[in-house]
Amino acid sequence: MKLLFGLENDSRMRLVASAFSLVWLWPVVAGAQVDDPTIAFCNGCSSGFQYADAASQAAQFEFAGGWIVETDDVYVVNVPARTALAYRVTRTRVDPDPFIIGDEFLELDVAPIPGDPGFLDDLAVAVDIAGNLRDAFTQDLPADELELPIELDSAFDLVGPDDGAAGLSRLQFENALTEYYREFWQQQMLNVRETVARALERVLPEGDINLNGVVEVVFDDGTRVKVVVVSMDQDISDPTEVVIEFEIDQESVSAPGEPDMLGVPQQIGHLDDYNVSSDDPNLAAELQELLQRLGAQLVFIGGGSSAGSCTTTMSCSEDGNTIVCSVTYSC
Repeated sequence: MKLLFGLENDSRMRLVASAFSLVWLWPVVAGAQVDDPTIAFCNGCSSGFQYADAASQAAQFEFAGGWIVETDDVYVVNVPARTALAYRVTRTRVDPDPFIIGDEFLELDVAPIPGDPGFLDDLAVAVDIAGNLRDAFTQDLPADELELPIELDSAFDLVGPDDGAAGLSRLQFENALTEYYREFWQQQMLNVRETVARALERVLPEGDINLNGVVEVVFDDGTRVKVVVVSMDQDISDPTEVVIEFEIDQESVSAPGEPDMLGVPQQIGHLDDYNVSSDDPNLAAELQELLQRLGAQLVFIGGGSSAGSCTTTMSCSEDGNTIVCSVTYSC
């Protein structure tokens, strides 16, 4: 495709397109050519027009003006689509009539090219690794894939004061996540060439990897917790090493079943007038542990138990300076 840009005093643009038609103003003065190949990121691209558009906007040229034809090979990357394409962008200054002042224009041509085979191969591997990491941050993670202590078997175990058992569980959980993704990264980077590592260093920051998002971990009892990805640091001198830090979103802890089970108390003050029922004995037992961890006093009513097909109901209220939760089994 070709774009023609007028250089008249009023800066109006004259546009002619062969394969596509685009509607942006290209600056007369562009940045300097860089030593490394120019990479454009278009993680939402789905058509040839969009890829060519991204290449045109990213192209850099050596000169600010003059009549020298300027070119730049641009590699357009789409990490979610696992795609890397090469384009040559050519900018030519044209003067249709040297006797007429002000009729000059810039002609911009964008054409797909094979690209440098070695760099394109490295870039394709880097894009694939970045895509795998992106997927790992967007899919639910089963808790049993983590190396967790045996007593940490429910998202409920992560709720509670920092200076108690829950605080220790959160630290162990976050460390287990860091180790899990470090090992995942090592597998991705196994036998990766240095040139791929350099390409990956450029791809990761723009690869649509949701480092400001969350990983949702699911436990066997159906409880869930969202963990915020705080940061990721990769050392280019040792491509197999990466440190990913996480922070638990305690308020995201949820349980399956009835809507009233989704409201998981976070502190002792949340227990006044708190009522919840569950026919899942495992969830009921975990919730009772949580109530005690938050400082509630449990009072068991009747001679039933949480086993079998019984429904466990917990009703909490303030009694003086104490939160008392009545636990009743209906079988």
